Amino acid sequence: VEALTDGEAGHEAITSPDRGYDLVITDVRLPGRSGLELLERVRAANIHIPVILITAYASPEDAVLAMKGGAYDYITKPFKVEEVKGIIRNALGAEQVKAPSPRFSEIIGSSPEMQVIYDLIDRIAPTHANVLIQGESGTGKELVARAIHRASRAASGKFVPISCNAIPETLFESEVFGHTKGAFTGATANKAGLFAEADRGSAFLDEVGELTAPIQTKLLRVLQEKRVRRVGSVKEVSVDVKIISSVSRSPQKAIQQNRLRKDLYYRLGVVMVKLPPLRRRRDSLDELTRHFLRKYNARLGTNARAISHGVMDLFHTYHWPGNLRELEHLIEGAMNIAGQDEVIGLQHFGPGLDTLEQFDYTPDTPSFFPHNSISQAPPIPEDTHGNFAQNQKKREEAAICNALTKTSGNVTRAARILGLTRQVLHYKMKKFGLRRLDFMGRTDTPQQG
Repeated sequence: VEALTDGEAGHEAITSPDRGYDLVITDVRLPGRSGLELLERVRAANIHIPVILITAYASPEDAVLAMKGGAYDYITKPFKVEEVKGIIRNALGAEQVKAPSPRFSEIIGSSPEMQVIYDLIDRIAPTHANVLIQGESGTGKELVARAIHRASRAASGKFVPISCNAIPETLFESEVFGHTKGAFTGATANKAGLFAEADRGSAFLDEVGELTAPIQTKLLRVLQEKRVRRVGSVKEVSVDVKIISSVSRSPQKAIQQNRLRKDLYYRLGVVMVKLPPLRRRRDSLDELTRHFLRKYNARLGTNARAISHGVMDLFHTYHWPGNLRELEHLIEGAMNIAGQDEVIGLQHFGPGLDTLEQFDYTPDTPSFFPHNSISQAPPIPEDTHGNFAQNQKKREEAAICNALTKTSGNVTRAARILGLTRQVLHYKMKKFGLRRLDFMGRTDTPQQG
């Protein structure tokens, strides 16, 4: 153990090529550079050792910064020495496995909800416990499963995903447990099966609740015995597999409806990880959209640097039934249309925004329209006792009426003035009960909505 008195000395010691450390424990408040700055510099130097931060001045902001920066744990004073010893033992054991790969490299989000997920992964990954991940479709269950695998003792083995709802019952045993040559028509050679492929690694049973009752029974036996029997064979083969599984719907309801065996659920769900849907982690939307912009800029050779305020307003009020997968596909489509445009706007979503009625959109600012078109709208008296959102809707309706009046009901030209697509303008006209015919032949005199 080497004791140092300030952050600068700590950084010099850790980055020195002739000294190797297994662990750093640092106070947050230090002379010179803080513990958080020390953590940042250690990670910037790509040094993969666990860092434990200790402070007597705990704050939620510092805790989030610490975990986001890659700290293994964040301990507040006063603390029990035995508790810290346990954290050190866990940190050293987990880091030996996790060092080769970046921490949670594929999972995006630094919200408090996601910090809980990261902490849980850190705690459960080094254990032998089976893990059941519950989350709606598109919430990133496989990404979490891969993170658990990378941080586990099985990380040196393969990660084998098994889509339980995509393999027909008649083929499940053959695909997952394997078969011998001649076991059935078409079995022209021996096949090891996916479980054997995952030996000394991890098997991810995606949508395990969709398996039929007979297959659930056979799977339960494999989990209990840790042995598989290939179709057509009388011999059983031992397998050492870390089991990670997932469900999209409530396992408790599935048990009540006799769609999931209770004993299989108990066997799979020794530890439960519940992923929040995107509508409950809207504070991650900005971070997620930046991630997808970077991802598809690299893939498509585009140059998008931002998404417009109007689009982000919609994103923050949409209920996202498809979760992260829906957000990613929506952004990917818009970037294909945008080409080399630097800002992704409503016009880049094209016919995809025909589903705009799914949004519960109440604009907080008039940024949905260009400033020049808003400035032409007649002033609407502020009702200080009324609803702010209602006043905003009146401004929006007035701007649409002005644009339609100026173009004598030409929707294409009006949409261009407002900076909208024709589909969006048609939707808004329908929402406000405006008809194109009502504006044909009018003068350019501004009209209130």
